[in-house]
Amino acid sequence: RAHKRTRSTRLDIKGGIWVESTGGATRATLSGSSGDPATDRAIEEEVFNGLQLQEPPPQGMPMPIVMGIKARRPN
Repeated sequence: RAHKRTRSTRLDIKGGIWVESTGGATRATLSGSSGDPATDRAIEEEVFNGLQLQEPPPQGMPMPIVMGIKARRPN
């Protein structure tokens, strides 16, 4: 919700991130669409890319880490 492009977006998609040993995301992809290509690009390039996990993934963990992403418009 902090990103201006995704703040009021409603979506239900899956995505994957590649995380290095420091816990930083180096790559992200979506396997679906929000319905708006500009929003999809913002999620991949600005929201996920550069994401820092609180802890690094276990050594040898297969990448990408796949996650479901759901958002609804705020009331």
